[in-house]
Amino acid sequence: MNAKDAFSNSAVHFCARNGYQMVIEQLIHSNANLDLQNSNGETALHLAAKYGHAECVEILLKSGARAELTNKLRKTALHYSVVDRENANMVDATRSFLRLVGGTCRADANGRTPLHCAVQKKANQHVEGSARQTYLSYNLSTGQFSVYFLG
Repeated sequence: MNAKDAFSNSAVHFCARNGYQMVIEQLIHSNANLDLQNSNGETALHLAAKYGHAECVEILLKSGARAELTNKLRKTALHYSVVDRENANMVDATRSFLRLVGGTCRADANGRTPLHCAVQKKANQHVEGSARQTYLSYNLSTGQFSVYFLG
């Protein structure tokens, strides 16, 4: 069950990437390790978020998957969840992340937190010029991002 392929993906990785939530539940009941990292440093939670499988994200989080783990790019699964804002399910998954584990504010290899990534995705035309200072906030109750530009 925790065996890995040539890229260090386990059965949980495969199921998370492909959205097989019922199989993930069975693997969890069989004590699969949810925090195994593949050759890119990605956990099943990273893959579920990256490929837009909100139900799998929910199951993994509620089953104790560690949301703070980072991949080789120093991204958490939340980094991937917030950039898929067109997918209504991922908006719900992002809210679940914030509700269940809080906003992991780790910066990735480019110095961007998940909130930076979300705002850049949503308002990319406004994030220009390195002389600007950008202040970001997220209202947990409304699910709204606020962006303030100075400079």
